[in-house]
Amino acid sequence: MRAISVVPRLTLPTPRQKRRTAQRLELALPVEIFDGQGIAFATATNLSSGGMFVAGDLDYGIGTQLHVRMSVAARSMVVAVEVRWVKSDGGARGLGLRFVRVKQPDLEHILEFVHEQRRVRAL
Repeated sequence: MRAISVVPRLTLPTPRQKRRTAQRLELALPVEIFDGQGIAFATATNLSSGGMFVAGDLDYGIGTQLHVRMSVAARSMVVAVEVRWVKSDGGARGLGLRFVRVKQPDLEHILEFVHEQRRVRAL
């Protein structure tokens, strides 16, 4: 008699799950967005070492290069971002921003902040 082996069913990640490699932290972080012509004030509602979602009625297209000023755990920083996607239908309107230029110490600070806050919230 031949042995039958059971092969577990594999679940492939969705395209969105594939893109997200960094831990995200839900928060309400005031930010200032500079587009070279003016400043927009908004709120980041999630943050990771790869970028953030900024809620608000913001009129920037995909691919737009911007600068964001924010204060993460009392450390002020300015990061260069690119608009990766725009949410304008129902629910929270806003922008998915990808970090394109962040000073290494600032990036490490963001990583530590996200990790520590996720750890504390899990308690």
